[in-house]
Amino acid sequence: ALEEQQFEALMAAEAAETEQAGSSHQLQQAEATAAADHSSLGDERARLETEMQRLLTGREAMLSSIRPSDLEVYERLRLSKKGRAVAQIDEGACSACGVEPSSSRLQDARQGRDLVLCGNCGRILAAD
Repeated sequence: ALEEQQFEALMAAEAAETEQAGSSHQLQQAEATAAADHSSLGDERARLETEMQRLLTGREAMLSSIRPSDLEVYERLRLSKKGRAVAQIDEGACSACGVEPSSSRLQDARQGRDLVLCGNCGRILAAD
């Protein structure tokens, strides 16, 4: 009976060692995958930071050409519209709310001389 218990214990130990080896291999694979993902995320972060800096520099250059009153309207809308102050005119309608502005508003937006606001949602309309 004692030999049988020892044999069962030996078999359980061998099974545990096999399971441990498999788990160790899975851990190494997971760590390698995580390291590769971390590296690619670091590269993407560096690329995005460079792009953001380029865009901020371009924004600063453009701000000087915008009338202060228009900039004030934009900033007010940006705060009240959860960061989305401008809506593109898409197929003759405001891309934010879907309402079609009057033809005169569409023309004014396409000319781009003055700010044109959507009559429904109040965002600045931008035409192509």
